[in-house]
Amino acid sequence: KLTEAMAAGRAVVATTNGATGVTVTNGVELLIEDDPIKFADSIVRLLRDPELRTKMGAAGREKSIAEYDWKSLGDKYAALLESVAASH
Repeated sequence: KLTEAMAAGRAVVATTNGATGVTVTNGVELLIEDDPIKFADSIVRLLRDPELRTKMGAAGREKSIAEYDWKSLGDKYAALLESVAASH
């Protein structure tokens, strides 16, 4: 799963479809490529560039924890429920 790989600090290459539903910036938290050749080139790029791989892995982990871990999801859900309750 994409968010699990990001949470593990792994640099990720995904397709647009694979990243659906996840709020990310291409080139920051992960690389998004739909063309098979460019997808493979992006994997090779990450394998050859440990600095980029580390930087992207850290950014992906940070994003995943901030947006998709259980605590942040619970906080968002609680805020939504409070908002709905306050409007009624």
